[in-house]
Amino acid sequence: MFKTNGNNLFGGNWLSKSLFVLSLIFLCLTVITFMSKIQIYDPVSKEIISSETPWKIAILWLTLSFITAIIAYRLAGGKRNPTIWKGKDLYELIKHATLSGEAKIGFHSLRDQRLLLAKLESIGIKKRPSEDIRQFIRNKIVIDRRAFDICQDDTIIQMIHNGKEWFWDGYGHKKTAQYFHEAEIIFDIKSSADYMFLEVLEGLKK
Repeated sequence: MFKTNGNNLFGGNWLSKSLFVLSLIFLCLTVITFMSKIQIYDPVSKEIISSETPWKIAILWLTLSFITAIIAYRLAGGKRNPTIWKGKDLYELIKHATLSGEAKIGFHSLRDQRLLLAKLESIGIKKRPSEDIRQFIRNKIVIDRRAFDICQDDTIIQMIHNGKEWFWDGYGHKKTAQYFHEAEIIFDIKSSADYMFLEVLEGLKK
């Protein structure tokens, strides 16, 4: 992964940084061009006969700014740039990973999830009789922050990282495999999504 510097979204290698600076220059030229006028002077009448904004030139600068920004972003790692995810908490990252298909939510097959339903009901989140229990819990802990928070003590996060299986509790603290059997909710995160969780899962490094 490319390294970042501070909060610079384009904090990749020197080329991505250079292109980002070039993108800003093109953007400044766009603003200057939009504010300028091309005036045509008639030497006979000694008057300005027309005054127009150079739209085509301004659009050219803007296009070049956009293109160089995209290239700089890609060179800096695109969405894998850790700066994008820095500052987000565990819930936000798990929600994004789950909704984007990079994480799945599972349960131990022989348990009935009554404990989880009771916790959700204690904060006013109740299941309708027609709803599937497990799907109801999956939906609520992803879309409702309160549901995730109340179930953190019963959550395990697992991921294959650098060829090894890792486990964390619902707060991002590293755990042993034994904790897997004690937890009720299992977040199985794809190893390809590890770049999102570097700041929040204990011990996770590239």
